[in-house]
Amino acid sequence: AIIICLDNSDWTRNGDYFPSRWETQIDAANFIIENKCEKNPENALGIISMASKVEVHSSLTNEESRLLHCISDISINGECDILTALNISMLTLKHRMNKNQKQRIILFVGSPIKNTPQEMSLIGKKLKKYNVSMDIISFGHVEENKEKLTQLLNSVNNSNSSSLTEVPVGSYIMDALLTSSIVNEGMDQMGGGMQIDNPSGMNANVNQQ
Repeated sequence: AIIICLDNSDWTRNGDYFPSRWETQIDAANFIIENKCEKNPENALGIISMASKVEVHSSLTNEESRLLHCISDISINGECDILTALNISMLTLKHRMNKNQKQRIILFVGSPIKNTPQEMSLIGKKLKKYNVSMDIISFGHVEENKEKLTQLLNSVNNSNSSSLTEVPVGSYIMDALLTSSIVNEGMDQMGGGMQIDNPSGMNANVNQQ
């Protein structure tokens, strides 16, 4: 059971990722949906937008066409409320029909995070408590958000089940996905610590704190 949290803030209008942060993010999200739906028919995904007003565009479903369609209807506006989005994601996952499904959130972050590292750590611990794993895709403000996302990753990670993929300006999110554990399940289980992936496919282990 996977919730995809999309950054639809005004920052994603920026064209420093071709053709824009929003478009390259959507291409990646569509690829994830297709990958997960084709990999296992029992996988279920949901879509949440995080900016202006956090909104659930699709509850958990394995209907690929429904998921792709709802993403196309999301508008760009305002700033992201990551904490609210993660809390709503947890509630959505809690109400999944198949309680045997593992729970995961895929979080796209393409704008500056307003929350403190401490707040990010607290929400990470809450996710871990409820057995929710997380894949974070950071782009647009990679260095600026690094400390906060690392705190989130450190707090949520459980037996190397979560990952952080950083996509610098000039790279494509899709390229980063192809070498990441997000679409290559089991890749993040190959060593100690957490995997931080980059578009070149060279992974760096980060010791859990």
